[in-house]
Amino acid sequence: MQEYLIFTLYGPLASWGGIAVGEYRPSLSHPTKSAVLGIIAAAMGIDRYDDENHISLDSNIYLGLKVHSIGELLRDYHTIQVPASKKTHGTRKSEMSDEKIETILSQRDYRCDAFSSAAILLKANKNFTLQSIAEKLQQPVYMPYLGRKSCTPALPFDPQIVKSDDLKTAFSLYEKDSRIPEGLKGTLNGLGKKNLSTLYWEAGIEPGISNFARIVMKDRVLSRKNWQFRDRVVYYGGAA
Repeated sequence: MQEYLIFTLYGPLASWGGIAVGEYRPSLSHPTKSAVLGIIAAAMGIDRYDDENHISLDSNIYLGLKVHSIGELLRDYHTIQVPASKKTHGTRKSEMSDEKIETILSQRDYRCDAFSSAAILLKANKNFTLQSIAEKLQQPVYMPYLGRKSCTPALPFDPQIVKSDDLKTAFSLYEKDSRIPEGLKGTLNGLGKKNLSTLYWEAGIEPGISNFARIVMKDRVLSRKNWQFRDRVVYYGGAA
C-alpha cells in the first residue's frame, strides 16, 4: 500500500502549455508535470530561477492525474508590449520605462472549466514530505496558478493524503472524502459527464487499470530558468 497526496485543480480558465513554436501558444487537454510541479513549487516558496530545487521536485515525485473534464477550448488573439532590451525588470512599471518598447503578437489557447485531480507519490527524499507539501498547498508562499498568471484556481486545492494499492482506488477514496460542498460537487460532476474521465500516470505508479496506451511528453524540467524541458513517458487509460 502506498501513500498519495491528492489535490483538486479547477478554474474557469487553465492553460497547460505544450511545445510552442512561433506565435502560437497551445494548451494540452490535461495538466503537464511541469505545471503541477510549478504549483507545488510556488506553494513551497521555491523561486522560479532556483533550478536545483525544481529539478529535485521533478526527480523525486511521481505524478498521476484524473482528468474529469478537459474543458472547452478558448483561443485568444494576444498582444503585449515588452522592453526591447534583455535587462531583467522587477515590475511592469520598470518594463514600460525601457527606452524602446516592442509589441509581440500571439495566439494563446485556454481550457474553460477544465477539472482534474492530481496525485503525487514520493520517491525516497529527506527534503520534503507529502505532509509538508499538503500544508503549503493550504497556505502557499507564492500565488499558484493553472498554467498562466491569468488562470487562478477557483477552488481550494483540498490536499489529502490517501493510502491505496493503486491510483484508481486512491482517486475514488479522495472523491468520497472530498470537502467540496455537495452542491458544487454536482456542478463539477456535470462537467465530467462531457468527457469520460481519464487516468494519466508514469512508471513507478500502479494504475489499477489493465487497458492503456502510451505517449511521450516533453514536460520534465531540465532548466526552469531557461525554460528547457525533456521527454517523459506517460501512460493513460479510461478511469470508468
